Amino acid sequence: GEELNAAEDEMLVWVDYVSIPQRNDSVKGLSISSLPAYASEASLFLVVAPECTHADLGTVCNLATYQRRGWCRLEQWSCMASGNMDGIRIVESANEGVPPRRAEDLDADRWFIDAMHVFDGDFTVPADRHAIV
Repeated sequence: GEELNAAEDEMLVWVDYVSIPQRNDSVKGLSISSLPAYASEASLFLVVAPECTHADLGTVCNLATYQRRGWCRLEQWSCMASGNMDGIRIVESANEGVPPRRAEDLDADRWFIDAMHVFDGDFTVPADRHAIV
């Protein structure tokens, strides 16, 4: 597998699921506004999307559902727009021994085009489309 040669004290990890406060709408809005800054500064953009079942909805979540989410598309687009298309890695397997793949190892053209169409993505709250403008 590919080594991610980075010193531990130089690594910063931001996990979108837990890094956006949900209880205070003002702080949540500020955090959402900062998404492009975090994604564009990342030297490595790691998509972790193994197939699993959504805890609340009971629906299947996987790389395809990740790629349809509007917020995920915004994060990817921010990373790509910064010129870091080589730094995107995809983890689809929950098995520890399976290495991440590069985005270009997938259907790269489709992947990148989907990411650019942020407004066509799925949003749990439809009004969130306006929050990203």
